Amino acid sequence: MSPHLLPLAAFVIVAAAIDLHSRRIPNWLNLAAAITGLSASVFVAGLPGLVDSGLGIAAGLLMLLPFFAFRVLGAGDVKMLAAVGSFAGPTGALMCGLYGMIAGGLLALAVMLAGRRRKAAVENLRLMFTGLLLRMQGATGPDADLRGNSAARLPYGVALAAGTLTWIYLQSSAR
Repeated sequence: MSPHLLPLAAFVIVAAAIDLHSRRIPNWLNLAAAITGLSASVFVAGLPGLVDSGLGIAAGLLMLLPFFAFRVLGAGDVKMLAAVGSFAGPTGALMCGLYGMIAGGLLALAVMLAGRRRKAAVENLRLMFTGLLLRMQGATGPDADLRGNSAARLPYGVALAAGTLTWIYLQSSAR
């Protein structure tokens, strides 16, 4: 593993543990990670590293911002992927986000199948997709109960950590 990716691995593990415990990813942790990622990128690659890191932050933000706008994810999750992008660059941020989405889908499926909330989960999925389609056409749509008691709240930081650690592993094994 590249030495500059060690702090990234530590960050996502800590963020996942905190998210699992408190269902929040603190701003101070995301900010510290983003500053560390920017600094490491500048140290490793100079000005091009700074640009790559900045683009990674933007890619991470833009990838998850629509999910935050539709209240599917929390702001901490969005900021976490942005901080990951400060280390991974734009392509890495998108890949970490993609792997995180796969991990999140598997996590959601496991929680849904293991829990007693299958009906609520299916109804929320229906409402989310109906609302999304209506909003894309400019109309208002129904809101899924993503924050209420009928929906199981998933610690998405865990999924993002799994996606990021997968990306780190694949980066390391490619060398």
